[in-house]
Amino acid sequence: MTTEEFPDSSDASLTIPAAELCDACLTIPAEELCDATLTIPAAELCDATLTIPAAELCDASLTIPAEEVCDACLTIPAEEVCNASLTIPTEEVSDASLTIPAEEVCDASLTIPAAELCDATLTIPAAELCDATLTIPAAELCDATLTIPAAELCDASLIIPAEEVCDACLTIPAEEVCNASLTIPTEEVSDASLTIPAEEVCDSSLTIPAAELCDASLTIPAEEVCDACLTIPAEEVCNASLTIPTEEVSDASLTIPAEEVSDASLTIPAEEVCDASLTLPAAELCDACLTIPAAELCDASLTIPAEEVCDACLTIPAAELCDASLTIPTEEVCDASLTIPAEEVSDASLTIPTAELCDASLTIPAAELCDASLTIPAAELCDASLTIPAAELCDACLTIPAEEVCNASLTIPAEEVSDASLTIPAEEVCDASLTIPAAELCDACLTIPAEEVCDASLTIPAEKVCDASLTIPAEEVCDASLTIPAEELCDASLTIPTAGLCDASLLPTLVVQLSGLMHRLR
Repeated sequence: MTTEEFPDSSDASLTIPAAELCDACLTIPAEELCDATLTIPAAELCDATLTIPAAELCDASLTIPAEEVCDACLTIPAEEVCNASLTIPTEEVSDASLTIPAEEVCDASLTIPAAELCDATLTIPAAELCDATLTIPAAELCDATLTIPAAELCDASLIIPAEEVCDACLTIPAEEVCNASLTIPTEEVSDASLTIPAEEVCDSSLTIPAAELCDASLTIPAEEVCDACLTIPAEEVCNASLTIPTEEVSDASLTIPAEEVSDASLTIPAEEVCDASLTLPAAELCDACLTIPAAELCDASLTIPAEEVCDACLTIPAAELCDASLTIPTEEVCDASLTIPAEEVSDASLTIPTAELCDASLTIPAAELCDASLTIPAAELCDASLTIPAAELCDACLTIPAEEVCNASLTIPAEEVSDASLTIPAEEVCDASLTIPAAELCDACLTIPAEEVCDASLTIPAEKVCDASLTIPAEEVCDASLTIPAEELCDASLTIPTAGLCDASLLPTLVVQLSGLMHRLR
């Protein structure tokens, strides 16, 4: 089937409805969605993670209605949202729809009012959100994680008033957040106090009072921590005391207990996070963003030594890292190999985006990495983004060696990806989702999330997608194969979410609508 066989959908929208997206991961990256309308309705987004990265959302309108966004996580990273306006008004998050129309974001304000966000109203106006990353996961902000890293929030005013965010009131007024001083006084953090004193953080003050921060997550983005963003969300910080003393944020070390940051390794040993100590030493945190959220770091030992973390962003969120040992040794990120051996990384997700991976972003979330060994050596990951989330990768070994991902070979089992077919055979990929965005796929991002791909084999042979057809024939996907030919996705974004592909109810609509969008982008 060719694109000529699809109706001309110049004004069409890409719609991905899902009846049951619970425990699923929906990813829709788009580099050029300028004149497109992307709609993602979801009936049940209960425990799902919705990620919408966009390089250019210029004149696009993004709509995400959700019946149940219960414990969902909405992430909207934007490289260039300069001229876009992001607005997320919600009456009731449980049964409401999330809409993000875009016109002017640079001088616009991002507003997220919610009646059922514990009766809170979240308002985030920003003068310069151009290069910022906004993450707001929470249908109920009571036990939610709020992350707002911003490179230039200088003249912005960040206000988060809440009637009931677990009896907390979070307010971040900032005249100059660039060099401001961050202070987090707390009334009750289960008898603990969270203090972040700073001499030079723009002579301003950041205040976050909270009645109950026990199950909350705290994010502290700073421009003058060498443009770094330090995020420490904790589910159990009940009896803990977190202190980040800094003499000079611009050239100083960020410690949580740390004496020397220069030429040090990042180590987070924790038996019990509540009574544990967090150490974040880093040789070069300049222009870096370090995020380590952990719900339960029970008996795990996390070690991340790095010589050059400059311009890098290391994120390792983990729900249950109980008995797991994650080690990421890197001499040189550009030519280094990333190895993540794990015995038990149940419900953990590992994210390693780096600027010195040739502007690449490597994401490896895993719900169950039991007894699995994940190795991703990369000499040049130029402008590529590799994402491999897996719910059940037990006893599996996934290896993706790449010398040059730009024009090179991505293997999952595949010798040469350029002019070759990308094959992903899976015995147990039931609740897994596979995302392989590539810079040299005509600047496209190919995303294949799958909730039920039980015993199926995923094959993506590709020669030309610009003039090719998108075929997803599947009566029973559990024992079937999913074929998506794609060598040239020419500035397009291909997303195939599957809540229940076994009944193949979404496929015809998705094929027609997606082909219409691809036709437009061409």
